[in-house]
Amino acid sequence: MNTMLLEGTVGEQITIKAVKDFLTANKGKPVTFEIASYGGSLSDGIAIHNLIKSHNAETRGIIISPSASAATIIHSGCSKRLINDNALYLAHNSMDEVYGNVYDMQDKISELSKNDKLIQSIYSQATGMEVENIINIMKAGEWLSAVEAMNLGFVDDVIITNKAIAAHINIENAKKQNINSDLIIKLTKKMNLFKTKVKAEGTQAADTPLEDGEFILQDGRTITVTGGVAVLKPEAAPADLIPVAELTDDAVNIIAEVVATETAKIEAKIQASFDAKFNEIKENGSTHKVAKGTVVASAKVEEVPVTKRIEKRLAEVRAAIVAKRNKV
Repeated sequence: MNTMLLEGTVGEQITIKAVKDFLTANKGKPVTFEIASYGGSLSDGIAIHNLIKSHNAETRGIIISPSASAATIIHSGCSKRLINDNALYLAHNSMDEVYGNVYDMQDKISELSKNDKLIQSIYSQATGMEVENIINIMKAGEWLSAVEAMNLGFVDDVIITNKAIAAHINIENAKKQNINSDLIIKLTKKMNLFKTKVKAEGTQAADTPLEDGEFILQDGRTITVTGGVAVLKPEAAPADLIPVAELTDDAVNIIAEVVATETAKIEAKIQASFDAKFNEIKENGSTHKVAKGTVVASAKVEEVPVTKRIEKRLAEVRAAIVAKRNKV
């Protein structure tokens, strides 16, 4: 599939002529547009949007870095709309600068209002959302993560890249393209949105940005961080877990016995770990007092969620046994 990179400002580096020539050269062939732009001229963006929609073959638009404004208008014209997992998407009301008297200002307000209606119509057609919802999204003018953009219908699917885009590079590119300062501030906040506060007794709290990757929370759940955006990873239910209501009396008894045995093993392992550490301190004759909040010994992190799940299952089994007995 032939690919064209749309990088820079719409109306300057990204031109109507270049896109038209590319589509003409690939008439009847599927094409891909890789988009990396903070926007530009709305009129040029709409013209390119219409050219892409009139192409007589599949058109794929892939947002490969944070893109906004007219660039998303172009993207909306593609028959297949994708976004990289480490990119962002921004839809906002039209903007312009004007100098003059009150009548000049009124004329500009009227023009911007008409532009907004055009944009709302394009987004509504692409996403299937009601215009009222589009108006609220544009009014907020917030950067959307790849998943948020997909959930709202701005994109069809998210491409998993496993590559991190440095936030400061994105922000510097925005400044070079003379993007509105408010949008840059919002971009900066979005790219540094997820931070974890670490606080221990006797120390000061510090903000530490998480790098891309998977992180296990204290309760055993997992989050995936990509491009500064954190997504909670859903827990997959065991495929072989049979509902309690379908278990026979023999099965219930067997499960109860196995669960009790496994729970005892884990508890014994934790106790053994503690005893070993305690004896080591005792044999060395140490008078060291353990500081508040310090963990002397503990089992592996992943064992805690396992224990909780076993206890929960055991409670279900016991409840089922009681229910069956009450029926007899």
